[in-house]
Amino acid sequence: MFVAVCSFAQNASKHQYVDLGLSVKWATCNIGATKPEERGEFFSWGETEHKRINNWDTYKYSEGAKKALTKYCSNPDYAWHGLVDSVSVLDLEDDVAQIKWGGTWHIPTKAQIDELLENCTWEWTTLNEVNGYKVTSKKPGYKDRSIFLPVTGKYEDGKVFNYRSHGYYWSRNCGTITSEIAYTLEVYTKGASAEMQSRCESLAVRPVCK
Repeated sequence: MFVAVCSFAQNASKHQYVDLGLSVKWATCNIGATKPEERGEFFSWGETEHKRINNWDTYKYSEGAKKALTKYCSNPDYAWHGLVDSVSVLDLEDDVAQIKWGGTWHIPTKAQIDELLENCTWEWTTLNEVNGYKVTSKKPGYKDRSIFLPVTGKYEDGKVFNYRSHGYYWSRNCGTITSEIAYTLEVYTKGASAEMQSRCESLAVRPVCK
C-alpha cells in the first residue's frame, strides 16, 4: 500500500491517503477512525455531527417525514409545502468530511464511487480480524496501491446492525426523483456496489481529496 499525507494550512492535523490513479485520492481511514479497519463515526446524510437517535423526526433537513424535506429536494412530492431547491449534491457546509478534516477533503460523489468500483479489484479479506475489502487499483503504474474498506454496519438509535457483514458509506449525491434517499457504496460478502439508503440513516464516511 502506497500512503501519502494530505495536510492543510488551517488545521495542524494530517490525514493519510492513497493515490490509486483515479480522479481523487482516497483516505486510508473513515472519519472518526485511526486505523483502516475501524468503522469510525456514523452520520446522517448532510449532517456533520453524530447523534444518538436518528429518524425523520430528528433529521436536520426534514419536518418530521421523508416527504417533508426542507433542503436537497428536486421532487415537490417530497418537499415541505412543495418547495424544491433542485439541489442533489451536498454543499460543503453540509459535507462532514470537509467540516471535520478541511482542506480539499469531501465525501465522494456517486461518480467517484463508480470510478472506484470500475477501476479496482475487490478482494474480500480480513485486517486485524475485521472483515472488509482490499481495493487495489487496476490503473497502470498504480497496481501496487490499495485501500481497505471495512464492514461498518449501520447505526440506528443506539445500536449498530449488520456490523459483521456489511459496510455502508455515503456519497455526496441524493436522489432527484425520490429525494429522501442518497447514494451509497455498500460492501458485503458477495461484492460491492452502488446502492441507496434513506437520508436519515446513520452511516460511515470514507473521505476523498484532490
